[in-house]
Amino acid sequence: MVPPDHDEYVLVKGEQLVPKDGVYELHFTEELREVTYLDRIRLDVVDHPADSEVFPNERFSFPPFPVAHTHTVKEPLLPLSAVDQNGKDWRDELARDDKSFAIPFESLNGPYRGLATPTTLELAFDPARVQAAAQLRLFLNGWFYWTDASVNLAVARHPDFEFIPPLLSVPDGNGGWKECGSIGFPAGKLKTMAVDVSALLNRDDPRIRLFSTLRLYWDSIRLATDADNAPLVTTPLEPLSAHLWQRGFSRSFPLLGEHDCEWFVWDELEPEPRWNQHPGLYTKLGETRPLLAAIDDRFVVMGAGDALSVRFDARELPPLPPGWRRDYLVFLDGWAKDRDPNTLEALFVEPLPFHGMSAYPYRDDERYPDDEEHRAYRREWNTRPATRWIEPLVSPRGGENAVLTRTPSGRTNRLEPAESAFLGQRPAQHGL
Repeated sequence: MVPPDHDEYVLVKGEQLVPKDGVYELHFTEELREVTYLDRIRLDVVDHPADSEVFPNERFSFPPFPVAHTHTVKEPLLPLSAVDQNGKDWRDELARDDKSFAIPFESLNGPYRGLATPTTLELAFDPARVQAAAQLRLFLNGWFYWTDASVNLAVARHPDFEFIPPLLSVPDGNGGWKECGSIGFPAGKLKTMAVDVSALLNRDDPRIRLFSTLRLYWDSIRLATDADNAPLVTTPLEPLSAHLWQRGFSRSFPLLGEHDCEWFVWDELEPEPRWNQHPGLYTKLGETRPLLAAIDDRFVVMGAGDALSVRFDARELPPLPPGWRRDYLVFLDGWAKDRDPNTLEALFVEPLPFHGMSAYPYRDDERYPDDEEHRAYRREWNTRPATRWIEPLVSPRGGENAVLTRTPSGRTNRLEPAESAFLGQRPAQHGL
């Protein structure tokens, strides 16, 4: 199994985060049928010249994972053309981050949701601008429709389907293409990934071909030719407070058709819950800042419908020099686990992950730390039973193993017996 990549930097643009009364506030919500195990949060304030952009070195890939680095970009090149396997040119859709996606595929549905028909996208860039470039980095912004373990299992059983992340190829000089390997894909919704292609791209024929079978919605693709050397001033901020509370579920809406590119609206709550939390024990509500100060396997354990509001002091930041701008990188360390029935150890909060594990689930000879510090953490902090967002009721047939659940609107859903045994707490009325 692939070891989990437990840390991430998330870009927040300056216009998205403005201090109020000298304080930055970020809200983290668990909207999905997942458990979040959050070990560390830090806010890095990144000041840089206004004529440059910054991006973290993040993408979903197999080991070795990307090393931490803040990319700077100045005047990147747009594709001269971006032609798919059917001859359609998507260069206008790829010119800017505007949620106008290039979609050169047909989506697969049913048990193969998240995959697509095989797709080729051939990109051409200006040779004159590439020839003397100090460095060549491809920046791809997009949206990956996540598959799950059930989809992966279905694909493994079907000879005609295959999970193929984007493969990059360049001209071989003989009229064909030379495959250079997988480049990974954006790790989430509307995220930008960087790929160094300095040693791969033919500067006399700077074309790139991307091939994939994934449901990847590209929003922009650009080629940076600068030296990645714009000045940066980075100021790390530790949390002032981290308040864990129960909020419910944000309203969601699709950016593209029914169920495609689901987006969440913080200002509006769904009238009905989506699902119950994983059975097990979660971190008690209230102040959790001591758990986020170090990477130590003492997590804030959050479930579906939970929220974490984190505040940072902005009053001691250095002033911005003239002609500079301020952006932010949120550093996070931890894991998330879904509840797909074909995901190993997916049905309960336990077993807790830890940084020394070789994989998840971990081997029989590995275990979560059992010293007094971690035993005390579990006794003192993880005391909250899973929330039963959806009310249960006895089956009309009266069977002791048949449990149904009722939403506030009266719709009924089936609840597994093992789940009903661990769901005993109704939503708490907590807020800021």
